[in-house]
Amino acid sequence: MYKKVINELKILSYLISSLFSCLFDQDYHWWMLNEVKVLTPLLIPLVVPTPFNEKDKEGMDPTIWLQAENPDKKCEPDFEIMKLMVDCLILLCQRRGIREELRKRKVYPIMRNLDLKVEDENVTASIYEVVNFLIADEDPSTPIDHDDSKTPI
Repeated sequence: MYKKVINELKILSYLISSLFSCLFDQDYHWWMLNEVKVLTPLLIPLVVPTPFNEKDKEGMDPTIWLQAENPDKKCEPDFEIMKLMVDCLILLCQRRGIREELRKRKVYPIMRNLDLKVEDENVTASIYEVVNFLIADEDPSTPIDHDDSKTPI
């Protein structure tokens, strides 16, 4: 049993590390969000059992807010993996168009609730970085760069 858990953690770590590496190429962020649909699977392990209010649910994937309503829901127990997941969100926040999309999909309330439950300062620092991107006022002169023409070769 112990060996199985270790192997599952290794696989999860490899998957998240691979996603993290892919997200360094900003040209594919739109594709990763809208075609590959990485956001919900990335966020579900970060959801804590704290229900969202109706305003927070607007625009959020129902799979996510239903997870939060389950009092037995456990978030990712490994802080290193959790930090890597949050760091993936930091990479996604590099372009204004994607930040707008993350705001519409209500990533901020998930980060807010996670911050209230997590007691690891490295994870908390990454959460704050995502939150700072999402709550910042955008410069109106900065163009929204929706480039959905890029698809992997």
